[in-house]
Amino acid sequence: MKYKLSDLGLKLNNQQLTDFGFVNGVKTVTVDDDFLLTFTFLSEFLEVKAIDRNDEEEYMPFNIDSNRGGISSFLHSKADEEIARLVKQSHLESVSKEELFTYIEETFSSKPANPFNDVDAMAFRNEFGKWFVLYMTVKADRIYKNRSEDLIEIINIKLPKEALDKSISRGIAHPAYHMNKKYWVSIVLNEVKLDDIKELLMLSYVATGEKGYN
Repeated sequence: MKYKLSDLGLKLNNQQLTDFGFVNGVKTVTVDDDFLLTFTFLSEFLEVKAIDRNDEEEYMPFNIDSNRGGISSFLHSKADEEIARLVKQSHLESVSKEELFTYIEETFSSKPANPFNDVDAMAFRNEFGKWFVLYMTVKADRIYKNRSEDLIEIINIKLPKEALDKSISRGIAHPAYHMNKKYWVSIVLNEVKLDDIKELLMLSYVATGEKGYN
């Protein structure tokens, strides 16, 4: 069965998947002596399969919505428990706007200010007056292809090329929205922990130094 990630409110980067027990995007949970459940992250879906341990074949009745009695009902309840745990963990782990702003203010002695009049945005400037973090609330389809127009919180930061490429490949960041993708990335707050981006924030502070630009 497939669950739409946006419906679950679930979005995890590669590092979080590893932290939560996924290997190459797949997690296996032992239900009992007879069944396993596999959870696989796809681009926009979480796929759940029930595996019969006796013959190591997929237990197909699990995939029939109308078949919610007996074994299938039991397996669905276990799958729902694991999904609820993943959603709870991802929300507990992800950085909040308040946590992020407090860290930036205390670490870089920078206060947020709205650089625009009609957009929900806050910019943090370094000692030379250059932006090194731009916080915005934007529609999800500005970051994700074929996604809803629900609002998400992002920050744009500037990185050297190696760090930029690595942050995108690790699933920490996305090519920048509204800024030069050669130098900037966008980070979705509910995809990362604060510890995931502390070093990147420092790199952005340095990259936008006296000779930097916006």
